[in-house]
Amino acid sequence: MVLAALELVAVLVAIHPEAPPAASAAVATARQLHKQDLQLTRDGSASLRHGVAKDRRIGVEDEPRRHGRKSRSTLIDGYKRPVLRDLDSGLVPAVGSTPANVPEATVTGDSAADLAAQDLTLVEVHIDRAYLASTMVRERGQDLAIYCKAWRVANAGRFTRPTSVSTSTPGS
Repeated sequence: MVLAALELVAVLVAIHPEAPPAASAAVATARQLHKQDLQLTRDGSASLRHGVAKDRRIGVEDEPRRHGRKSRSTLIDGYKRPVLRDLDSGLVPAVGSTPANVPEATVTGDSAADLAAQDLTLVEVHIDRAYLASTMVRERGQDLAIYCKAWRVANAGRFTRPTSVSTSTPGS
């Protein structure tokens, strides 16, 4: 019934040239939500889709808002907001914003542009592993020091470090 109403509204918006642009945008949003959240069954009825659609929109009002994760256990709804902070003064020269499902490293180009506009030069960068793929790290000059937080090793005693290794060649 709701899907039939959506199609009727879509037809009305399409045939009325005086319809406001917001009406077309609302129909497009409703169709996007329908496509990502519902699937048609064999009998023609609709049911909720199992799993999550790629690049799933999570809000009607805020189109770029997405589900994301920082790690296996840390989920994020909305946006990631990376902040560049001067460790000596505590000042914040640049703040980025990306949808939660976008890798953190994608914001570094915008951060570099913000720093250039302020005529600031980085001397050292303290990052976590999410930023190792960024252009700021990969295309850095010799004068930029990178300090990266190491991942904690948690193998629950399943693997031990060998204290010595011996090798031999066949026939010896």
